[in-house]
Amino acid sequence: MGVLLAGAGQMGTDLIVQLQQMTAMSLVAITVRSDFEKCFEALRVAGYTEEYWRVVSTPAHYVDARRHIKFAISNDINLLLTDDDVEVVIDATGHPESGAVIATKSISARKHIVILNVETDVTVGRYLQNLARQNGVVYTGAAGDEPAGTDRVCGWH
Repeated sequence: MGVLLAGAGQMGTDLIVQLQQMTAMSLVAITVRSDFEKCFEALRVAGYTEEYWRVVSTPAHYVDARRHIKFAISNDINLLLTDDDVEVVIDATGHPESGAVIATKSISARKHIVILNVETDVTVGRYLQNLARQNGVVYTGAAGDEPAGTDRVCGWH
């Protein structure tokens, strides 16, 4: 399953590290609002060097990047949502307005959405859930991003 990650802060970095260890899911692209250096640092933390990524801004750049490297990075989510390899979008931005835009565009592009962005979920989650249902995709939150949640999910006491 191809993953488009939105956001490369703490949660985004953790996801990049975890996705590299999974066999059923693979990171395809990353979208960030503006701070590409933060994204590059997240990839470095996960052990990737610069030959693994390319910043893209046009459809031709994106196609070329996907053909030759592992990750495409852009601040244009619309460009990244055109990829058939992207099946799910994970919103790890923590920014309510960005999260709403990312989720709405993802759902409209018929991509499943996993939202780690509680700020968006509490404000427009019900609307996004209905929109996803109308478009035949899944809109869901995720548990385990907080230490107490991880404790319950993993059964640690």
